[in-house]
Amino acid sequence: MKKEEIIIRKATGEDFEVVNSLYYETYSLYHKNIPLSYKKTPKNLLPKGTFLDMLENKNTLVAVAELDNQVVGVLYATIEKEESDDVVKGYHRVSVEELSVLPGHRRKGIGSILMKEAENWAREHKIFDLAVLVYVFNKKAVKFYESNGYEPYSLKLNKRI
Repeated sequence: MKKEEIIIRKATGEDFEVVNSLYYETYSLYHKNIPLSYKKTPKNLLPKGTFLDMLENKNTLVAVAELDNQVVGVLYATIEKEESDDVVKGYHRVSVEELSVLPGHRRKGIGSILMKEAENWAREHKIFDLAVLVYVFNKKAVKFYESNGYEPYSLKLNKRI
């Protein structure tokens, strides 16, 4: 039996529907776990125009993972830059804004391959610092990022009164 090959490529406009469904998966999880911050997720979460703008922006990477000619994962990353001042050194980093893999395809290494794509893209832009925001309720995601070499950097605490 031949092992399925995962192909990573830049997203195109034709990927809109599946990327939108992957975003829906992520934001539905947020709504379920932090309903005070996230409304019920609309099916058409990501406007098509926004998606097309993401594809055209030279400071963003939208990559998809394909398995048997089906998109099964997406990664969206942006370049962030803050200038140095008298107190802060400033930074130039890649921020991973979205990483999602279809539920039936998780734990197959697809997310790790997409993260490697983000790292390669960062190196191409001579950026050597990557960041990702993960909600603490999402213990599987925290474990995933830690297994890919990410370490906690800061902790934002919240209290509702």
